[in-house]
Amino acid sequence: EPFGSVRYGNGNRDKDGFEGAVRKNVIATYLHGPLLPKNPDVCDDILIRALKKKFGEDTVLEPLPDETEKHANELMVKKYAAV
Repeated sequence: EPFGSVRYGNGNRDKDGFEGAVRKNVIATYLHGPLLPKNPDVCDDILIRALKKKFGEDTVLEPLPDETEKHANELMVKKYAAV
C-alpha cells in the first residue's frame, strides 16, 4: 500500500498521487530531506510498531512534547505549499 499521498509533485508514478510503499514493518520512500525529525507522527508510528513487536500489543507509547518538530513540519508545509 502507499506510504502517503502527494500534495505537490508526481509521486511514485507520474501524477498517480501516491508516494512510497508500506509492507508489514517496512516503509520505503524517495522523499528528500529529513523525514523523521520533521514528522513526529511517523517517528511515533515506527517506534510503537517496534515496541509492540518486542513487548506485545498492549504496549503504550507515552506522548512527548512535539512542539519543535511540529513547528518544523509546519514551516516545511508552508514553504512547499507556496511553490
